Amino acid sequence: MRETFSRITKHASRNTEYLMSSNLNQRIAELSPEKRALLARQLRQKKAAANKMQAITPRADQSSYPLSYAQQRLWFLDQFDPDSPFYNISAALRLMGPLDTAALQKTLQTIGERHEILRVNFQTEKGYPVQVVTPELNVPLPQTDLRDLPPAEREKVVAQLAAAEAQKPFDLSRDPLLRASLLHLDEEEYVFFLTMHHIVSDGWSTAVLIQETAVLYDAYINGRANPLPPLTIQYSDYADWQRRWLESGIQAEQLAYWREKLGDTPPVLELPADHPRPTVQSHNGAHYKFAIPPDLAEALRRLGQAEEATLFMTLLAAFHTLLYRYTGQESINVGAPVANRTHVEMEQLIGFFVNTLVLNGRFPDNITFRQLLRQLRQTVLDAFSHQDVPFEMLVETLQTERDMSRTPLFQVMFDLQKAPPETIRFGNLEACLLETEPSTAKFDLLLMVLEREDGLEAIFEYNTDLFAAATIQRMAGHFQTLLAGIVAEPDQPVAALPLLTEEELRQILLDWNDTARPYPQDKTFAQLFAAQVEKTPEATAVFYEGASLTYDQLNRKANQLAHRLQKLGAKPGDLVGLAVDRSLDMLVGIVGILKSGAAYLPLDPTYPRDRLAFMLADAQVHLLVTQTEQLAALTAENLTTICLDGDAADLAQEAEDNPANAAGPEDTAYVIYTSGSTGQPKGVMIPHRAMLHLSTALHQVVYDDRIPDGAYRISLNAPISFDASVQQIVMLLHGCALHIIPQEARQDGAALLAYIRRHRLHALDCVPSQLKLLLEAGLLDGEGWTLEKALPGGEAIDETTWQQLQNAPHTQFYNMYGPTECAVDAVIAPVKTAGLRPVIGRPVPNNQIYILDKNRQPVPVGVPGEIYIGGAGVGKGYLHQPELTAERFIQLSNYQLPSPVYHTGDLGRYLPDGNIEFLGRVDHQVRVRGFRIELGEIEANLQGHTAVHEVVVIVREDTPGDKRLAAYIVPEDGETPTVSALRRFLKERLPEYMIPSLFIFLDALPLTPNGKINRRALPTPEQTRPDLDKPYVAPRTEIERYLVNLWQDVLGIDRIGIHDNFFELG
Repeated sequence: MRETFSRITKHASRNTEYLMSSNLNQRIAELSPEKRALLARQLRQKKAAANKMQAITPRADQSSYPLSYAQQRLWFLDQFDPDSPFYNISAALRLMGPLDTAALQKTLQTIGERHEILRVNFQTEKGYPVQVVTPELNVPLPQTDLRDLPPAEREKVVAQLAAAEAQKPFDLSRDPLLRASLLHLDEEEYVFFLTMHHIVSDGWSTAVLIQETAVLYDAYINGRANPLPPLTIQYSDYADWQRRWLESGIQAEQLAYWREKLGDTPPVLELPADHPRPTVQSHNGAHYKFAIPPDLAEALRRLGQAEEATLFMTLLAAFHTLLYRYTGQESINVGAPVANRTHVEMEQLIGFFVNTLVLNGRFPDNITFRQLLRQLRQTVLDAFSHQDVPFEMLVETLQTERDMSRTPLFQVMFDLQKAPPETIRFGNLEACLLETEPSTAKFDLLLMVLEREDGLEAIFEYNTDLFAAATIQRMAGHFQTLLAGIVAEPDQPVAALPLLTEEELRQILLDWNDTARPYPQDKTFAQLFAAQVEKTPEATAVFYEGASLTYDQLNRKANQLAHRLQKLGAKPGDLVGLAVDRSLDMLVGIVGILKSGAAYLPLDPTYPRDRLAFMLADAQVHLLVTQTEQLAALTAENLTTICLDGDAADLAQEAEDNPANAAGPEDTAYVIYTSGSTGQPKGVMIPHRAMLHLSTALHQVVYDDRIPDGAYRISLNAPISFDASVQQIVMLLHGCALHIIPQEARQDGAALLAYIRRHRLHALDCVPSQLKLLLEAGLLDGEGWTLEKALPGGEAIDETTWQQLQNAPHTQFYNMYGPTECAVDAVIAPVKTAGLRPVIGRPVPNNQIYILDKNRQPVPVGVPGEIYIGGAGVGKGYLHQPELTAERFIQLSNYQLPSPVYHTGDLGRYLPDGNIEFLGRVDHQVRVRGFRIELGEIEANLQGHTAVHEVVVIVREDTPGDKRLAAYIVPEDGETPTVSALRRFLKERLPEYMIPSLFIFLDALPLTPNGKINRRALPTPEQTRPDLDKPYVAPRTEIERYLVNLWQDVLGIDRIGIHDNFFELG
């Protein structure tokens, strides 16, 4: 009952007077009698002057009348979806007592005669909608007798019929737009349905309809005439006046205010949802009710009074705070309904008057709740001073981009109302509004608060196609926690106010991070490798293109290298460079360097010379393990080299026994350079402790503690210059045989699949883009040898691929997540059991995950935040960069969390089951085909070209699953470079994977209103041939035409010449 009444009145509550009244009444009461009399006289004079200036007068009789602005919008919506019941406004009254149905029928006829708007239909004249008034309204009162049904069944039928009545559409061109019906439940018990279309009514109108029905019914059953005073105007008079009033200058004046207030606000509130947003907005909805206790409600009133703010303003500020904490957006629009009945003669009319105001809240750094309340108090006052502009006109004026999936300007609404009475006098009957379960939602989210004598009742109306019931229930708990925090500390920054309940904090900080498991934290890689050699000396350790080494052979060769390195001065804390091609030498070098006590620094020989030279100098490398053919590309001062091929005879003279070394668990095991935002890469230091943690975690999570010694074949797919290689290398500590995948097979799905089947691999490491090639080649077709495990990582898995992996009958897929700074894999998701949507899973043993907002406060389940990683996998920091290390490897004082933790810069959110969903990057670091790339490094290098004035680099995914780097360049005046020239320039400085596929030249970069580069406004690349060094030459033969057409389809470019370079084309 109460819920229904609030629903039918929600969009036309008496907000205009109510919002201002709570403090105003108190202040008036404090005035002296003389001052109150003076104030009353001045208000009467002002009201008279205002009414004279804005008087609404009856218009001349016409056959048709124009629509009001609000009606016009609903009419267009009805044309778009003519059979929708969404804009029905229904009320259901339970009537107790001896009902006189004839008197009730007469009442309805009188109301139809009294309110012209109920007798209109909507037609078109000369292409424009008009409302045509019919002389009389016949409102049938059909009756359904349910007295023979048992009480329990009867109530079910009532609920079904109530829902059916509310869902029955109107034909605006023909149907009476007021509908009534009656259910007879018992001898003196009835349910009375009233339904109107929103185009002729609003919530206030429903209250008028019910009030007048009660008055007229009481008069007619007692033999009296109609006691209601005649109406001085009709709705059509208002519609005519509204247009004249706005055109008098008020429209321009008020629109100027709204343009200034909302012109730079984001039109979309990115409220985290549980389900993908439908492409066309749906209105399936539900409600969740919760109580705000009397003492908390009173404290909120007192807080508002201290700032001369109404309860509406205080709760609005609290709701804005909740939305800010959920989204992190610094500018948030919330809608609020206003009755818009600015003249006394409008108060007794039925009609569509309600307007919607857009109330914007802004969140500069460290704003306190008290400051926010003051800001929104002024916003509300200003908005009510400019409430005459119809919302529809506001949308048109601001020219917001229309999005069929959302309402324009705001998607969340707030409303505060006085709670309706429990019962209504209805002549000789007692009436109450029937409570029904709503099934629609006009917005993504509505918060309605009802003022009751025993406190406040809050209701969330939410779109069920976006939000799960459990999410809204949690949100209600967060709002209650937030309100308590607000009244306790209103001068606290809103970002620091409590949000989560104690139970939630315990769950996300402790329970989901309870990952402690034993691992060899007091050992080093060399020690455990030696132990494994003792267990499986004759088992294959590494295999490459027909050649292999057993564990004993690898150990002997690595020992010889280690002895030589120690003679040259290698010791714990030193870095030894390793620059070799894909071969058995990779493993000899890695194991040998680790056995010497030093750490290895992998150097990819295919990198540009300048990049290799920088890494050698930055890492202060004095010892280098390499091969003869790589020497020419590697230059550095005071560099001593060991060539595993050229110096093989000398190395063979070294001792084969395990060398002693003083390395400990916290000494660095390896350094891997990753892309850096300054234009230069940065070295990440990982200790033995983290390396052995990774080995144990993989053994437990992926391999279930069951790997048969010497009989488990796994790939070494990733280059050793990438951290993904480490997750395979550490499996030497469990007796696995590493198969180094040849380079040509790595880039060809069919060749890679053939290699897997020919060598009967049990486990494969890969990136998702490589995995897609395998799937296309038939990985899951059930033919031949089948992988047991596949470990895709390095970039996100799309939903289509995820479904394929979940349905794989024999292969177990694990989504691997982790930054280089945290020993490769910090979180793992077993795809088959992790849920229907892509997730990265849960922290591996001895790791912890914290998802925090930008103020390092824990975020609720379902809310995006930044991922922080703690535990045994956290590395030591960045080589020779203490400031950057301190910035990213931080101490968390909040909630006594263990430190240090690594601040990944990745966005994620907890799902209700504890799995983590990956949501992308906070900054402009990205992953493309598994490579981690700082876009800033590419931009910095491009900026060094003399013909480049400005540049911004982004990742485009114009075709799902096809990520490409795109560089947008503003050239220097008159110096537009060719794409070929830019690629040559970058190839001297960056690896191939960091060179953009697309180069787009602009006159200027698009900017946001505050002057920042607007990356979202960067244009889609044209499907035309870029400016290359070589001129266009058309295909001449059938084969050339076939190949050109093939390239055009793949690259999406219209015109390709036979001499064009595939990579230069994008």
